[in-house]
Amino acid sequence: MKFAARLAWILVMLAFVSLLGSSFAQAQAPSERYFKETGHFVKGEFWVKYNATPNAQELFGSPISIAFVSPTNGRLVQYFQKVRFELDSSRPVSQRVQISGLYADIPLPVLPSGAAEPASGCRFFSETGFQVCLAFLQFYEANGGLETFGYPLSNLVQRENGFQVQYFQKARLELRPSLPAGKRVVTGELGREAFYQLRENPAYLAAEPFGDTTTQVTALKVRAYPQYPVASLSGYQTIFVIVQDQRLFQIPGAQIEIFLILPTGERLQITPIQQTDENGTLKITFPYRSQSTGMARLEIIARLGDQLIGKTSTSFRIWW
Repeated sequence: MKFAARLAWILVMLAFVSLLGSSFAQAQAPSERYFKETGHFVKGEFWVKYNATPNAQELFGSPISIAFVSPTNGRLVQYFQKVRFELDSSRPVSQRVQISGLYADIPLPVLPSGAAEPASGCRFFSETGFQVCLAFLQFYEANGGLETFGYPLSNLVQRENGFQVQYFQKARLELRPSLPAGKRVVTGELGREAFYQLRENPAYLAAEPFGDTTTQVTALKVRAYPQYPVASLSGYQTIFVIVQDQRLFQIPGAQIEIFLILPTGERLQITPIQQTDENGTLKITFPYRSQSTGMARLEIIARLGDQLIGKTSTSFRIWW
């Protein structure tokens, strides 16, 4: 009976861990983010799209404008360094945010005439009559393909600056030989170029006020979850920490101290001071050893600057 009861308890706690993991994931996804390097927010559905895209910084760059209604198509748009997002309210919710086909609005450069000879390692697109090959094809297919880049509008061409490039409806891919192998294909700064070519209002580029986080943030909200709510007398535990401000914006660079209080009452600092990442989160895995079973408590202290302090605690049971 004791074994059955213990097994049932473990199953309940595993379900609880799954719920905590879901809560942690949701807490990492605020409704907006401020990009200090360019001075702009990405908000709402635009942020959902950006945040859900792997390698978004590499593919899209940072925002360079506010979101505004385009006088051309009447849609809400926002320019990034490499693309433009637009909101098409006629589409299903999951497809409302689209990457603009900017080469429908700005002219392509004069390109060499004539089709390239079909080659192995290439994919031919009958829709536009061009092919994508080798490293460009690998990058294209690994990063969203048609949805992210659209159809190719050229074969591989050599630009005046010596870079090999290929033009797509929504992007320009460039081969940079100086970068490490496997990372030489990058997206060009098409969004920035299109903003100026389309003569958008330059006032939209003005940085949005946010201020220094140490003066704007008035409170720290700290939450923490252990990965294993039930554990053995010795082993490894992982703790997830989330730090947000009074508006539930993520706080990067918050200093975190974590203390472990064992069932015997022994209090240990489990790591040196760590910092939250750009999403306001921290994941720490640490070894521990206990002389007795019982509840182990984790105390978490977050600091920002010299004045702001936030605290929380969580626990896990040492059972066997």
